[in-house]
Amino acid sequence: MKEESLNVSLAELLAERGLRALGEVSLRGPSRGSPDVLMVVNGVRIVLEGKRPGHRAELVRQAVKRIEDGVCEVAVIVEYVEVPLSGLVVDQRGVKEALARATFNVGVVTLAEAPGLERFLGGGRRPEVAMFEGADFHDLVTVVMQAYERAVSEDLIGPVVARMEETLRRFSARLADRVDAERLREALELRRGGEAGDE
Repeated sequence: MKEESLNVSLAELLAERGLRALGEVSLRGPSRGSPDVLMVVNGVRIVLEGKRPGHRAELVRQAVKRIEDGVCEVAVIVEYVEVPLSGLVVDQRGVKEALARATFNVGVVTLAEAPGLERFLGGGRRPEVAMFEGADFHDLVTVVMQAYERAVSEDLIGPVVARMEETLRRFSARLADRVDAERLREALELRRGGEAGDE
């Protein structure tokens, strides 16, 4: 069974569970590509990238790229560990039934794991993607919903602002000893309180 068929069937199965999901979507624009499954949960775009086991590093790279390219805010990576297909010829309904009984390894990548952001969030390097091994379909749906919850509750701006404030504080402290206040006041055309022209 081709991964594309699994992805489309998984999208249909997720849609049947109430998620707005489309499989093998072609997106317009540069670097947009075709995510395996595109979901929208309350306005948050979630991409699911799925492959058979043995391609985890590639899945993580694809997930990070989807976030960097602005395709989604959250990427879920899925390894199709065991999909119990019965028979040599399986129709779409049979594939969906097999996926409902399948075993997956599932991980989540959010903006916090995007390259480059870790220097502002206080970490030295990007955290590893934690994988939930041996998940069933219901676990997969739960991980998707938890990923949504994490995305909307994750404070990415606060740590960046705090880091910027600390950098500016240190810079201004160093600069304070080297600046002639009167000359700076003249350059910025600042007037002392009570002088003519104050409004």
